[in-house]
Amino acid sequence: MKKRVVFRADGDAEIGYGHFIRTLGIAGLINEDFDCIYATQAPTEYQLNEIHKVCNGVIELSKDEKHFDEFLTHLKKEDIVVLDNYFFDFDYQLLIKAKGCKVVYIDDYNDRNYICDALINNIPGFPAESFTRKEYTKLYLGTDYALLRKEFFNPELRQIKEREYYFYIIWRRRFFESFG
Repeated sequence: MKKRVVFRADGDAEIGYGHFIRTLGIAGLINEDFDCIYATQAPTEYQLNEIHKVCNGVIELSKDEKHFDEFLTHLKKEDIVVLDNYFFDFDYQLLIKAKGCKVVYIDDYNDRNYICDALINNIPGFPAESFTRKEYTKLYLGTDYALLRKEFFNPELRQIKEREYYFYIIWRRRFFESFG
């Protein structure tokens, strides 16, 4: 049985689709080896179509504040939960960890207290010591951890350097499997 990875991000015309697209890109890189599930608030038809291309399931959350609690009810012990949004604070990460899940947090800032197992921040210039985190939190910092979709690895569209291919291998074999 494949390990389950639950992606949690939102997107719409008001807030944009950046978090949604970047997490969906990760799902596309690992969906052959993991059972990818996507959770989002009130998904549009476009989002549902894109989710179904790379994920095995979708969790449709309400648009109101109930979405926080709703999401927690869908989690299973030993899930890997990938969070990508600005409103998943320390307390929410703690609730997810309490369910027995591993937490991967994607953030563009270094302005919060992290309780996640892995923190991905591909913005250059943030030193490791600038992040308030638990001692077990693994940091993946800088442009070496840019989150790219599969299409960017297509040799017909561009020349692939060994280092870029290595990035792809990190996601499929090392990163998510390290939670096993």
